[in-house]
Amino acid sequence: MSDLVGRPIVRLGMLVAGLCFTAWWAQHTMLDPTRTERIAHVVLDDAEFRDYLSKAIQPAVSRAVPTIGVQTATPAQVANVRTTLATTMARPEIRTALETFLADAHRQLVGQGTGAVTLSRDSVVSMVNAAIPGLSPADIAKIPPVKFDVPRASSLQTAREFLAQWLLPALAAAIVLVIGGLALSRRRANALKIVGRWLIAISLGHVLVLWLIPVEVLPRLTTSPWVHLIASTAKAFSAGVITTLVVMLGVGVFCLFFEHFVPNTNVPDPPSPASPALGSTHRDVLL
Repeated sequence: MSDLVGRPIVRLGMLVAGLCFTAWWAQHTMLDPTRTERIAHVVLDDAEFRDYLSKAIQPAVSRAVPTIGVQTATPAQVANVRTTLATTMARPEIRTALETFLADAHRQLVGQGTGAVTLSRDSVVSMVNAAIPGLSPADIAKIPPVKFDVPRASSLQTAREFLAQWLLPALAAAIVLVIGGLALSRRRANALKIVGRWLIAISLGHVLVLWLIPVEVLPRLTTSPWVHLIASTAKAFSAGVITTLVVMLGVGVFCLFFEHFVPNTNVPDPPSPASPALGSTHRDVLL
């Protein structure tokens, strides 16, 4: 009877543990703008994201600097300026100048920002100087900061607030459920196998949930540049996540073969009372 109670409790605990791992990963990658400054190089490796930024910067700069010329420039010249700006963003010194902007944009996405995100004038000047050398000091003085209307993703904001409140209690509940389920199980070796199977399933399933979907699938389903920012954030921390999943997979396989080292409390059920033999019953009746 204890197995009928213990095993479902173990399964429930492992389910909650798997959800907690997903939540922990999201909380420390996609929902954590404080890490974005450290991974600016990964975000700016995305050519589509750089192209989006250059398209927003180029008109503002061209309006301020006549030598780049909005009215007089041909479409080919405008495209060339944009391409040059996008290429310039791949330089290490420009990436450093964009770190604060990327973190501010990420904060706005997850609901921590206060409105439009501004790319500072110093950052714009650094890019323009690198992309279009030879501008006069008078032209450089006209270069303005550039504002970006970054949307606030209500779903990310809700998830961030929810996880901040419930992740630790859910993790504690998962630990209690798993330990309690193992303690209640008469066949602990079999219960431990359940833990192993769940760890293997969690590790393999999270390759899909934490890597393929946010990094490979989502950017192909939308043209929003800010989705690329989120995807790049997930990609930047993929090495640590994959390492964790490999360790989890190894522990799961170990649990499957650990039964020889775990005391099995399975005690054979006592045999049911044997029915009296027919002959003895007849004799008892005669007596």
